Amino acid sequence: MSAGLIKILIADDEDRIRRLVGDFMKKEGFTVLEAADGRRALELFEQHREELSLVILDVMMPEHDGWSVLRSIKSARPTLPVVMLTARNEESDEIFGFELGADDYIGKPFSPIILTARVKALLRKASEA
Repeated sequence: MSAGLIKILIADDEDRIRRLVGDFMKKEGFTVLEAADGRRALELFEQHREELSLVILDVMMPEHDGWSVLRSIKSARPTLPVVMLTARNEESDEIFGFELGADDYIGKPFSPIILTARVKALLRKASEA
């Protein structure tokens, strides 16, 4: 799958995080959708359900938190890779995220370069499945 066909949803209530992550994903040639809250994330997920290749999701967002968004996404598309990118980085939060179906869990602050590498690794795995 070529990079231009890869569509990534970034859901985070912090504009600067969405911009930073979006810029790194766009630099790789990916198409980026952005949501500032859980309600918008679910709307975009529904509108682009079959086209999405990966979701980057914060936990603490208005409207619907990342946990409920993760549940909805995984119940509709269980194999869609989801990366949790959050300041909620206690061990119990990470475990909970994985139990809900997260494919990776990255605590803030984070390295955008490492995030990009992890995203590319998950996309490779998903394309091999």
